[in-house]
Amino acid sequence: MIKISEDVNRVSRQLHPAILDDLGLIRAIESECAAFELRENIEIIFIKEDVPDMFPEDVPLCLYRIVQEGLNNITNHSRAKRCEIFIRGEAGTIRLTVTDKGVGFDPVEVRKKTGLGLASMRERVQLVRGDFSIDTKPGRGTIIQVSIPLKGEDRHDATTHTSC
Repeated sequence: MIKISEDVNRVSRQLHPAILDDLGLIRAIESECAAFELRENIEIIFIKEDVPDMFPEDVPLCLYRIVQEGLNNITNHSRAKRCEIFIRGEAGTIRLTVTDKGVGFDPVEVRKKTGLGLASMRERVQLVRGDFSIDTKPGRGTIIQVSIPLKGEDRHDATTHTSC
């Protein structure tokens, strides 16, 4: 019963992460990482550089959800014991990278499966007119990269990339 209660509490926090509104993106990611480390016993290195205080609407939620889904994929698929999350602001853009040294995967095979994780990440990034890419191969780990323009005039039509 305690495990079910913890799971329900965790899911409800994920549906509406009030922490984003209360503490901002960076502290919300730090909190998510700390909870994940305790729950899954996987080390997370979180690095942030020049992250702006203000974002266009929906960008913080998009980045937060990408981090959550990336961590979820590490738990469920990667078998990695360590993850690096790097977020950096540069020249009107915010960049997010989630890296693990886990088992990796074949992106062509994953597209044939019914899972929603990677597709939902890709769609979230498209909604904020950003770029999304995955660099992975079996046995080599996975790198998820997101780049989102922060200025209205720089926000272009979304493109996605998958490289191997």
